[in-house]
Amino acid sequence: MTSPVFVVGTGRCGSTMISDMLRKHPTVLSLSELFAAVTDLMTLVPQAFPTGVIDASHFWRILSTPYPKTSLMKRYGLLPTNHITFFRGEMSIPALMI
Repeated sequence: MTSPVFVVGTGRCGSTMISDMLRKHPTVLSLSELFAAVTDLMTLVPQAFPTGVIDASHFWRILSTPYPKTSLMKRYGLLPTNHITFFRGEMSIPALMI
């Protein structure tokens, strides 16, 4: 068994390509663009990343909330191509599912 690996990248570095390749492996979890999704395209950073310790239910609310901008962009097919979409035709998509 290998140790867990955490891969991060910055904009314009090929991280979407790496994420797409890693996602094909059955035991790999790839959360491409998760921070953009849970911050509703970077407009809700303080709400998504509050100071101090949060409990699991608060963290789950951050991940499972359908945010207005990303849901609207999804509805009209305007999400950037590097936002992975799992549900087609949904009106409100939780951030974790974007």
